[in-house]
Amino acid sequence: MLDQRGRPGFGAALAAEWSRTTTLRQARLAPLVCALAGAGVAALFLLTAETTTGIPVSLTPALDVVSTSMLGVDAATFVVIVLVASLVAGEQATGLNRIALLAVPRRGRRLAASALVVAVGGLLCGLVAGLSAFGAGQLVSALSDGATVAFTAEGVTRTVLGSVVMVPFYGAVTLACTTVARSLPGGVVGTLGLFVLPTVLGWVPGDSLDGVLRYLPGEAVHAVAGFGAEANTLHPVAALAVLTAWAVALVGVAHLWTRRRSW
Repeated sequence: MLDQRGRPGFGAALAAEWSRTTTLRQARLAPLVCALAGAGVAALFLLTAETTTGIPVSLTPALDVVSTSMLGVDAATFVVIVLVASLVAGEQATGLNRIALLAVPRRGRRLAASALVVAVGGLLCGLVAGLSAFGAGQLVSALSDGATVAFTAEGVTRTVLGSVVMVPFYGAVTLACTTVARSLPGGVVGTLGLFVLPTVLGWVPGDSLDGVLRYLPGEAVHAVAGFGAEANTLHPVAALAVLTAWAVALVGVAHLWTRRRSW
């Protein structure tokens, strides 16, 4: 697992980051917290649907129940954002990142390994959040005499699994933003800024920005999950490529930024 110069290779860096991260209590509890957040927020939005939308759950179409339930995945995303930002900022504040660099001197290699570990952990958190949100939504709908639908029904699997993609993506974005900002607030604010950017640009009158909006992360996630008008959204594979490009670019910017300073 050493490179040609005898230094730890990417495999060693990845193993070190995975081992270090999975020993943290916060990281081990993250899937459980995300599952509870996903189920709780999904149930909350459905139980208050009549108040907020004027349509009771009993009259809500089955697929709309599923899409509303996926707001629970948004909640899990916020949990992961705060967790990643706190861990990265904590490392920089306490100097633990310097110790980690003794084992893996190549900053870019370590940052890439960290991003991959965050993405894998975020995917796990997203999956448990998505499934718990879906289950909670179906339970609330059934208890309200509303429509229910199987996970394998047309469009449902894509909606749930597509929504899950946002968790690992924004986890990696938070890693990059916090590495640059070197603080928890900076990392969270930077990530949330990208999160809400499509909504802010959507307020611009006319359709002059439609060509740009579809390549922003929020719209790409919607394309993967099957939300929005089909004519104006990217193909799911293209949307995944866009999200990957955003994540790689932001982690790359974070690497270039760290090269200009000592950690």
